[in-house]
Amino acid sequence: MKKYEFVSEEEYQPVQDALIQLIKRVRKEVKDCFNFKYYFVGSARWGVITREVRGNRGYDFDLDFKVNCEDEYPAERIKSILMDAFRKHGASFGYKNPENSTSVITIKHVYDSRIVYSCDIAVVNEYKDEHGDIRTRNICLDKTSGTYIWNIRSKGYDHQKEKVDKIKNAGRWEELKKTYLWKKNNNTEGKESRALFAEAVNETIQKERNMGKGHGVSGHTHTQQPLDHYANQHNPNNSAYWADMNNHANQLNPNNDLYQGGDEKVIRRDNCIIKIVKVGK
Repeated sequence: MKKYEFVSEEEYQPVQDALIQLIKRVRKEVKDCFNFKYYFVGSARWGVITREVRGNRGYDFDLDFKVNCEDEYPAERIKSILMDAFRKHGASFGYKNPENSTSVITIKHVYDSRIVYSCDIAVVNEYKDEHGDIRTRNICLDKTSGTYIWNIRSKGYDHQKEKVDKIKNAGRWEELKKTYLWKKNNNTEGKESRALFAEAVNETIQKERNMGKGHGVSGHTHTQQPLDHYANQHNPNNSAYWADMNNHANQLNPNNDLYQGGDEKVIRRDNCIIKIVKVGK
């Protein structure tokens, strides 16, 4: 099993600063076609970047490029324009040619056959759904048709800043970090870092909501045994905590087909979300 560790800010910050300069060059390169805003997301946004201990894949940044041209260019053309710009300017910053995966553009800095650090870029836009809610979708390859489509992101990724702020205000930031690191160390499905961080945020928020609804236990109404059991379930250093977390993982996983975070059912095709429908409680 792989083991991960956090990367210090002192190490990753200069790399992140240089990456921003590369992104600005790319934005200037494509400005005659379209404009975009960029956002660090997931672990990169919150300073909880990880890497495999004694591994050869380094650490990575996750970004969203929010474009404003979905009505002017097809999804495949948008991604191609960005790929060409990274191909033109990436080498000046020590990156190899960009790689085109199912849902992101990946650039890597490689030294002596080892990935030192990399960056995964999702191309996204926003739209209003039939209920008037602002939703996010990203460009994704539909393997069935062989074409690129706009993939609807589930609500597990929405309002992440508000959720993290709430976690910090509740004094659960260290718990969130431990949860995220545990997920990295037990990532048997090969999920992306941004997805694992979203899961960790949702699970920590859910535990905080449960406490707010009075789902805790009291010494006035319970004997010592259930008090100890409750304490263990809410202690990140205890195995009972992680067992309880695993029981909720599928329901709180935004990549799960039956994600329960917003009374929705996700309909997928080749790992792309093509529709999200409301389901009854």
